[in-house]
Amino acid sequence: MLSALVQSEAAIIAIVVTLSLVGVQLAAQSYSVRVVELFRKTPDLWILLLIYGVAIFWGLGVLKLIESGSSQPGDLSNLEVHISFAYYLGVFVFVALVPYMRSTLDLLKPSTVIKVLAEGITEKNILFSIGEAPEKIHDKDPIQPIIDIVRASLVKHDSETAKTGLIAIGYHTDRIIKRLEESKEPDDKAKLENVLKYFFTHIRRAGKALAFALIGDVALFIITTLHKNGMVSVGQKLEDATWWAVLSIGRLGEVIVELKFDSFVIHTVQSLEEIGKTAVKNFEDVTWWVVFYLGKLGELSAGKKLEYAALQAAISLKEVGNTAAEHKLEHA
Repeated sequence: MLSALVQSEAAIIAIVVTLSLVGVQLAAQSYSVRVVELFRKTPDLWILLLIYGVAIFWGLGVLKLIESGSSQPGDLSNLEVHISFAYYLGVFVFVALVPYMRSTLDLLKPSTVIKVLAEGITEKNILFSIGEAPEKIHDKDPIQPIIDIVRASLVKHDSETAKTGLIAIGYHTDRIIKRLEESKEPDDKAKLENVLKYFFTHIRRAGKALAFALIGDVALFIITTLHKNGMVSVGQKLEDATWWAVLSIGRLGEVIVELKFDSFVIHTVQSLEEIGKTAVKNFEDVTWWVVFYLGKLGELSAGKKLEYAALQAAISLKEVGNTAAEHKLEHA
């Protein structure tokens, strides 16, 4: 009976490992090959392999004791303890399958994968990613795996997963930005600018993909996030980061105009206006780019017959122009 128990344990762990690897492969095909690294770092499978290995080798050891100790009756009581422990261990490893399967099935859910990946969006990881050579960035990039899942979700018309991914990116990045914004350390201002530029690049690309997928409400969420962090850049007097914010909002706005999201275009124009009116006090070049994109979005809106969006662009141009004139910014 003990021999049958050991054989069944070996057969079960072989089946479990095979099915787990198949599940990982399917998840990688559905979302991103970077998901494989997530499963590799998850301890559940390794713990299960360890306890099954202990149970199997313990059972084999007891079988060997039975074979060698059959001629020594005095050791029977000690042998019975080993046999009983082998049976208890067998029950334990079978019960351990239940939490393992629950954990694995939960990990295969996109929302759980995103949650675990988002925990890697830390200040240290982002700065390390920025400091790598361009050809190595995506191997270390903490946001890129989530962006891959967002894009794969759009192909499958799974907008909820896309929203979850973007919200996770926004939440964890906001925590880093807030920490650096409140910091008094001299080096943290440069770190904040690098983090903001890194964030703007990723979120703009994701926003374009969402807009082309006609998921307007998420595109609006991205515009709002870009605007909020753009205002942080202005407030911290980070010219390059502010320029990246204006560029990101402007380019995403062009896509939104092309898709005729009238109300979202208005929100985009208003975001540019607010950044422009605030930046005019410190950054003339940034103000010039705000004026450029306001004019371009107004022109495109008129071409697409988006009357209210074109009107808002004209009003925003007037507001930014008046503010620039007050500060005697000739080029703007």
